[in-house]
Amino acid sequence: MPNQTQPITPDVRPAGVYPVAVGDFRCLVLSDEVGYSLPASLITNATREEVAAALRSHALPADQVPMQISVLYIHAGQHRILIDTGLGQLPGPNGKVDFVGKVRSNLQAFGIAPEAIDTVILSHAHSDHYGGIFDEEGGFSFPNAHYVLPKAEWTFWMEQPDLSSLALPEPLKQRTVQSAQSCLARLQPRLRLIEEDEVIYPGVAAVPAKGETPGHSAFLVSSNGDSLLVVGDAWPHYRLTAEHPEWLTAFDLDPEQTVRTRRALLDRAAEENLLVLAYHFPWPSLGRIVKRGASWSWEATEYRW
Repeated sequence: MPNQTQPITPDVRPAGVYPVAVGDFRCLVLSDEVGYSLPASLITNATREEVAAALRSHALPADQVPMQISVLYIHAGQHRILIDTGLGQLPGPNGKVDFVGKVRSNLQAFGIAPEAIDTVILSHAHSDHYGGIFDEEGGFSFPNAHYVLPKAEWTFWMEQPDLSSLALPEPLKQRTVQSAQSCLARLQPRLRLIEEDEVIYPGVAAVPAKGETPGHSAFLVSSNGDSLLVVGDAWPHYRLTAEHPEWLTAFDLDPEQTVRTRRALLDRAAEENLLVLAYHFPWPSLGRIVKRGASWSWEATEYRW
């Protein structure tokens, strides 16, 4: 097998790679380098004026919600793991690839071969989390990996998923179901299904985070007294849903459970002073949650080269 990790000095490392140590685990935050904006109407249970005011209070555009994607790589003992994979080469609604995700290329630029990845853990089966599984030719981007998915997520998508409650266009709902089922069917021979609080490997454990989807999961990465909480889509936006956990998005299937999940994870992150990686937060998507009275706020990790 080729050399899997070649040392790169900090002054020449790729801009889309951010090293972070978690105890004895060597981790990287990998940017998919896909930036996009969703309309402020993404929030479905607050008025346009309320959302605009919340965005303006942080000097953000009042009618758009900027998003990006960050994936975690973990070198944990003998295992080399990815949590989620970004968009990759996933075709958009017109059948063409609208974005080209760069998780794999950033990993390679840091000296880690795609063949070195032995495990890909999926937080849930939304396409911006699994699209990077496949390369530009439709093959597996990480050919030696097996895949881990919460059992409840598999059951929901592969039986008869009901998206009727979502305030999304019907063609988008249909594409979401078809794409998830196609992906999971291909993964099945390599797939390990886990319970909502299962220890996947020593130091990497699932944390229940359902709401946006029935099996959505967060993950706690722990080593030698350090911990990193990977929250996936539990808080999709660093201001709107972290500071207003009761505000729902158009993708939240179970509104009441979504709010319970957000509050529980916000409380845990604040009380345990956990370092957090949030999938769609601004690069490098790392920070901590601070609780002030009955509210929470996001304090981003200072970006250091």
